[in-house]
Order: sequence, then structure tokens, then C-alpha cells
Amino acid sequence: SSYTVNPLSFNNSIIFVLPPPGLPLITTLLILFNFKIINHYIYTKVPIKMSSEISSKDFYSRFYDQLVYSQNWPGKYLFKFIVKSESPHLKVLKNYFESTDAIISEKKSSKKSFTSLSVKVEMKTPEDVIDIYKKSNKLKGVITL
Repeated sequence: SSYTVNPLSFNNSIIFVLPPPGLPLITTLLILFNFKIINHYIYTKVPIKMSSEISSKDFYSRFYDQLVYSQNWPGKYLFKFIVKSESPHLKVLKNYFESTDAIISEKKSSKKSFTSLSVKVEMKTPEDVIDIYKKSNKLKGVITL
């Protein structure tokens, strides 16, 4: 028989699929950890609890590594934000770059309800880039790309 895993039915869980070990271990796993054997593989669902703080730390750590390896520092960096056109956050975002030689461009959506803000600016370090993103993520309704 075939078995299909619907990822939507396993919110906040990780599905482990393992090849079966020897019989004594299979029996122990089945009894103690609610494992199931389907098509000669062991399946189990393990609930996870992700703290936004931990996932945020992991995200910024990976992002930092990508920034370090993607270009030389100091260097030009392109920030992109999407904001509702009437939002006061558009001005706040621009103020982050007011004491720099940033090239700022805006483009309104076809229905003029959103504004895309692009900022090309010389940044000293990857940490400076991350600081801007952390500040902008505190602004409700701002989408960072």
C-alpha cells in the first residue's frame, strides 16, 4: 500500500522516516516512541516548538554568513522594502539612510496601494546591514526583501 504525507496536517511537527533496524530495536521504538512501520520504513511524528527568538537568531546568523561570503566589505548593498503607500513607515525607512549617500528610489504598485522602496547604499559591515533589517522588522506592515 502507498502512504502519502500531507505536510499541512503536521503543523509544528517533524516527520522522521528511517530505514528499519533489527527486530529488537523495532519493537522498542514501536512501544516507547509511537513509531509506525509503513512500506518497510519507520515513520514517526515529533512535535517541535520553535521560539521566534531562536529562529530569528538562526536566520540572522545564516544571513550574516551569506553576506560575508557574497561580497567585499565595506561595499554597496541594495535594500528593498514594500510598504503601504499611505504608511508613515515609508518616511521612517528613508530616515535610516538620511546621513548617507544612498540612492533611494520608489515605485508605486499598479493600484497605487503599495510602494516599493529600493535603497542602494555603501555599508561598512554585514552587521550594519542586519541592524537596518532588525530595525525595519519592528515596523508593522513593512515587508523586507
